[in-house]
Amino acid sequence: MSVISFIVESLICSGLFLVLYRWMLAKKVGFRICRAYLIVTMVLSVTIPIMDVPLYPSENVVRLSEWTVFSFDDFCAVPADLEEAVAVNHNSEAIKPESSAQITGKSIDLKLILAILYTLVGVISLALLAYNTARIYRLRSKSKLTYEEDYTLAEHEDIKTPFSFIRTIFMGFNYEPQERRQILTHEASHVRHRHSYERLFMSVLRSIFWFNPFFWMAEKDLEEVQEWEADKDVQFILCRQSGTLSHWNRLCPERK
Repeated sequence: MSVISFIVESLICSGLFLVLYRWMLAKKVGFRICRAYLIVTMVLSVTIPIMDVPLYPSENVVRLSEWTVFSFDDFCAVPADLEEAVAVNHNSEAIKPESSAQITGKSIDLKLILAILYTLVGVISLALLAYNTARIYRLRSKSKLTYEEDYTLAEHEDIKTPFSFIRTIFMGFNYEPQERRQILTHEASHVRHRHSYERLFMSVLRSIFWFNPFFWMAEKDLEEVQEWEADKDVQFILCRQSGTLSHWNRLCPERK
């Protein structure tokens, strides 16, 4: 399979999978199903084009070609004009190897340049991902750590926007008690559902196949689903704390 064929088929597969998700699954099925669908289908979109399933056995093709040569030699006469044309063609082919070599050299140079460009962009993208991950761990080492049962809270004055990574929640100090509880509940949901692992996997996949815009769109859709799931958990806990858990289906959207 050529590289162009792989790219085209990968674009088609990932595009169809993403259209199907937004049309039939988004906001209509459970959050876990949406997350699993986005990850699995993006992997399938690069594995399906690699599969090479022949439609016809190779032996039949060989026999057909042999039968064609046999019938041509036995039943077709070669005109004299055709023999002369073939002779001229053979003479003209004597000057072809040099020009074809030049064309082949240019083709190889172009393929080499494209391969280097593709690899360079992919390496830079992966390097940025590794750099950002290292920055997070460096920030964790400078933060005030509080170890909870399900997560570790890292507090630092430089953290302006709360976030979570793997099993650590990062946030600043200046929050009211109620707001602090909501933030911790939201980020603890990300930790509990292992959303960071999914984002890391999708980021690596997107970095490798950076040419595919549907991978970037699927990554955004995955982050959106994860935020919806965390918000739903916060709503559920607020309903439970307010004593309206029995009226969950009426007061709050259905928890997926």
